[in-house]
Order: sequence, then structure tokens, then C-alpha cells
Amino acid sequence: FVWSVACLLISALPSVAFEDTASGCRINPPQPFSVERSAEKRPYDISVGLNSAIGKPRLAGRDRYICEAGFKANAENASLDRATINALGDGEEWIAHLKSVYEKTGMIVLATGRYTLQGFRGLELEGKAPPHAPDDVRIYIAFSETPKGHTTLRCVTLAEDYITALPQFRAIRDSITLPQ
Repeated sequence: FVWSVACLLISALPSVAFEDTASGCRINPPQPFSVERSAEKRPYDISVGLNSAIGKPRLAGRDRYICEAGFKANAENASLDRATINALGDGEEWIAHLKSVYEKTGMIVLATGRYTLQGFRGLELEGKAPPHAPDDVRIYIAFSETPKGHTTLRCVTLAEDYITALPQFRAIRDSITLPQ
């Protein structure tokens, strides 16, 4: 009975969407997540943060958001069609490059994978923070390229929450409308 009531309460929580009409970037996260524009742009033109209304999965370290997503326009991509972008995504060079970029930040990459979002091949990394990090955390990164640029989703939670959080992180990834 308690589980049924909890499920009803969670399903009643609204998810809040974000849309940038200029780029076409949209995120309509699953319940119980909400999204808001982030003041921290990092290396992105558009940056948003996502949090859970129920506090699960838990935030890790000093992060303000459970997930952050960003879009960065790239004029060099304009000449690339979907087939070319997907061929790059299928190549080992692209995943090796992405992996090396994040390893240089100290992330320990534990797994890599591919996914398809709106017909574009994307890459995902699963990892953990370096040993000197304040918490034992796990990191999920999803990276997608389109002719307009690239979109990145980065989610961080405590290691003990990661297995149950991973399907939620992928559902957030799948709720992103890529700028095309």
C-alpha cells in the first residue's frame, strides 16, 4: 500500500521542460525531474541544470544539479549530414578522443557505449571521480553531434545510487531534442 501511494505521489509530480527556441534545443525530462537554465555556461552556449523533486538520486560533492546539459554551436558541423555524423560516431577514433578528453580531467572511465537519439549516433561514458575527490561518485556523460553543434549531458551521483540512477540518466538523455 505504501509503495502504491508513493508511486501515485511521484507520478503526480510535474516535470518541468526547457526550450531554447533560437537553437531548437529542448529538454522535457521524465518525472520527477525539472530543468532550469543555469548561470554557469561552462563551455556551452546554452546550459541547464536538472534536479529531482524527490531528492533521488542524491547530489554528490558540491554539485548544485544532479545533471547538467549544454549545447555548443559549431559552424564546422554545418557541412556534415546525418550519415557522416553517424559514421564518425560509429568509429573507434571518436570514442577514444572523447574518452581521452574526460580522462585528462581526472575522470576514470569505466565503460563506453553508443546510443541513437533522433537518428543521430551518440556516445556515452560511465566513470568515477579521481581518488582525491571528496565523495565516491559515479559520472554519466552522453555526447551527441548534429549539423548545428554538440549537446552534452553530464550526471553525477553517489556510487551507491548509480545503478538505480543510470536508467533515469538515460531517460533524461532521451528527453533531449537535439538542435538540428
